[in-house]
Amino acid sequence: MPSAANTANRGRSRGIKRERESLNSLPSDNEVTSETNRNSSRGPATDHSLYSATDTPGMAPPLSYRHGRSDAPTPSERAEDAEPLFREVRAIPIMPPPNTNPQEEGSFFQESFKDIAKRLKAFNDALGELQQLGVSHDVQLPELVLVGDQSAGKSSLMSGLAQLDLPRSEGTCTRCPLHIRVSMNPEWSCRVWLRKQYTYAPPSDRDILESDVTDADPFFPWRKQATTEIVEFKTMHDNTEIEEVLRWAQIAILNDNKNPALYVPGSGTIASNTPISVEADRTLAKFSPNIVALEIKGPDLPNLSFYDMPGIFQNPADARDDYLVSVVTNLSKAYIQHPSAIIMCSMPMNSDAENSSTFGLTRKLGASDRTIGVLTKADLLAPNGNHEQWLAIMKGEAHKTGLGYFITSRPQGKTLEELGKWEEVLFVEHGVETWPAEFHQFSSRCGVEKLKQFLSEKLADAFASSLPTIKRKVASHLQKVNRDLTALPELPDNIELEIEASLMQFSESCRQGIDELVKLGGVLPNAFRECLLHIKPKFILKDRSDNPVVEISDDESDAPVPPATTPRRRQGSTQVTPSSKRARLDNGGSFTNGHLKREETASPSSVNGAAPRAKKAKLLPPFTEYSSLGSGFRTLAQVKAEIHGKMQAGVPNVIPPDVYQGMAVEAIRVWEKPMKTFLSATMGQLHMKLLSKLDSSLGKLREAGGD
Repeated sequence: MPSAANTANRGRSRGIKRERESLNSLPSDNEVTSETNRNSSRGPATDHSLYSATDTPGMAPPLSYRHGRSDAPTPSERAEDAEPLFREVRAIPIMPPPNTNPQEEGSFFQESFKDIAKRLKAFNDALGELQQLGVSHDVQLPELVLVGDQSAGKSSLMSGLAQLDLPRSEGTCTRCPLHIRVSMNPEWSCRVWLRKQYTYAPPSDRDILESDVTDADPFFPWRKQATTEIVEFKTMHDNTEIEEVLRWAQIAILNDNKNPALYVPGSGTIASNTPISVEADRTLAKFSPNIVALEIKGPDLPNLSFYDMPGIFQNPADARDDYLVSVVTNLSKAYIQHPSAIIMCSMPMNSDAENSSTFGLTRKLGASDRTIGVLTKADLLAPNGNHEQWLAIMKGEAHKTGLGYFITSRPQGKTLEELGKWEEVLFVEHGVETWPAEFHQFSSRCGVEKLKQFLSEKLADAFASSLPTIKRKVASHLQKVNRDLTALPELPDNIELEIEASLMQFSESCRQGIDELVKLGGVLPNAFRECLLHIKPKFILKDRSDNPVVEISDDESDAPVPPATTPRRRQGSTQVTPSSKRARLDNGGSFTNGHLKREETASPSSVNGAAPRAKKAKLLPPFTEYSSLGSGFRTLAQVKAEIHGKMQAGVPNVIPPDVYQGMAVEAIRVWEKPMKTFLSATMGQLHMKLLSKLDSSLGKLREAGGD
């Protein structure tokens, strides 16, 4: 114990602090007695440790708490001391803060990494939700895009990034883009939907040519729609179903002319009754720019969101598919050119890096600074071959990219767990002799796990840097929406009742209005009726054969020509007919016994078989343009020929029914255009009538808003 003199030298304030700290622990009676005996020679002192916790400050403690110390000073006397006395030093244990779990205690760096992981998850989840809402056309969001040549190990890399046994069969994962979003969650689930922005419209009279694919139409014959259609496909809670569901989803998106619900496993008619291999070979299209999207949640999953593009190829198996080479290349170009896209370009290590068409494409499009090179199939690298090319790439001396390179190895025939152990043995423990020792220096950039961590951080950083722009654009759009909402009328007190009453009034007024139209008719039906009556078939009553050719003779005793025959002028006759007796038939007359007899016949044009000039009638709008329909339907000679052509043997005096039916069908064929005009005009009038009734029924709500 320190002496009182030493305590005084420490200063009044410090002594008071130590004296107050001693109140936190009350000693037992035995401790007080022994302490009093030890300090009896030190003079009077105030033992504040004997105070009760309920004593009022400034009041003397009860006598029963003094324990025989009659010489102890009163509180008033203690206040007059020049210096407080330091009795003893006791160690006060540091209590943990409330609601602290001892199991979560760790270093500062551990807590910092936990915060970083939480922020990464929050960023990536927000990014995935924004992409799901389809705001990319308004705000350019950061994204990861996986590209590569065909057979470059891209599908295996995608399966490793998503940590799923996704289908790797040839032609399955390369026929449409995939958007995969994975995030950590206590329970596993997978939601699949189709994002349809294009519709399939191939030419009906010819094959698709390579020249059809142009810069203005890069995905021919797929045509871009005005809006993007989101189609829910299926949600799973068993990860063993994902391969089958994903394959059926791609088949559904390739058959643009059918309902996707037909291909849902377990409920769709086609998926339930047809083998998947059969449907995969007879799809409407062989490629689609529409997207199959997957939202995968589960324990121990990374926080990533990326696009897997179809592999670029050069020589299709069928020459008729040459156009697909340009279409697939154009699709990769479109995603690579996004300024906020981080490009993952896969190149297999069992091939020459200079043969990679995709890497050359990223360089031509100026995206090298945003590119991460991924060297796949490291297990197929020749152990005794020339590795200088790959070492130069890893050192940044050849085929440079802005974000460097990673190496992965995903052999076929292994599960996800086996692949994880395989890469650990190959890249970390260096337990595979075929893996050259020259690559051990790049262990920090080897394996899918290292790549996932790098990608997640890069994506979160890109999203964080783009947040100000996203926030500004969203705020601008929000202001516009608020302005539109402000312009709307104020809601009434009981909006449900007001709307229900207005709709009931609208329904009743529509019923009454239709009844009035049916009962009273109108100008339009009458005009349509007059049009049909006007365009009824008009026959030509005179034909060229109805006008006989008569022979003129100077001999007045010649008998008249019988009407049943058509006499002809004698070939060898050289007799000249005097002008006084020459017959003139210009006015439609005929001679009988040398005298001209005028007959009521058709005009010369009718005699020659031409249609008579129809009398123009003024039809009411909108049927004015149909005034000439129905003229010149048939001549009597044509009717007679048609009857003889269809007459059956043995019944010469019976007209076949086909004659009546054919003429009736031909007579009403001209009704098509007037009928369409009548229906269009009727629907227009009905539409205007309904708008008027709706405007009248909702007038109270508009007046309530002061509009």
